Amino acid sequence: MLVAYGVAAGFGLAYLARPGAYEVGFGAAVLGLLGLILYTGAVAAFRRSPIVGGAMAAFTASEIFESIVSTVSALGGFGLGYLVDYIGAWAIEAYLLYELQAHARSLVHHLSDMASEEAASQVRRELEARGFRVVSVRVRTVVPGRYHGDAIVLPPCGMDPLAADMLADEAVYALRRMGVDLTVHVDLSGRLSRRE
Repeated sequence: MLVAYGVAAGFGLAYLARPGAYEVGFGAAVLGLLGLILYTGAVAAFRRSPIVGGAMAAFTASEIFESIVSTVSALGGFGLGYLVDYIGAWAIEAYLLYELQAHARSLVHHLSDMASEEAASQVRRELEARGFRVVSVRVRTVVPGRYHGDAIVLPPCGMDPLAADMLADEAVYALRRMGVDLTVHVDLSGRLSRRE
């Protein structure tokens, strides 16, 4: 999607940067309307697909917006003058640049393997609710909504090591139900905490 938006935005900028008067034929509006009908049908079909339907429908839905703008601006360009069509082309270009930027950010986020702050906060809450002092938490995204990581915790002073392990296991099971696969290191000696 990033490449598709990048190529389309690049060609669009190249053409729009050299404006000149032109004529808009009625056929341009007809083609825009035809594109709108075909893309609407594609979105409806993709939404029924259980595997790739959501992703493809989201990608193709942007084409519906572009088809609507193309049709309206072509009609305006045919009836009022080419500047209406030219302004519509800039609206589509702005949308392409927005989508390009949004997909680039999403790609960087996925490649950097960063977990949401909410996932790390969830881990801290579960561990602190059981009396642990959290020394460190490292959580990464496996797939959206699923996380993997580890934590180092200090038990309260005087807590029996077996009880500390049981409470850590309890937190691990609670977090697993929330989509976080976590390994908890209970630092009974304090050595791990001093290294942090």
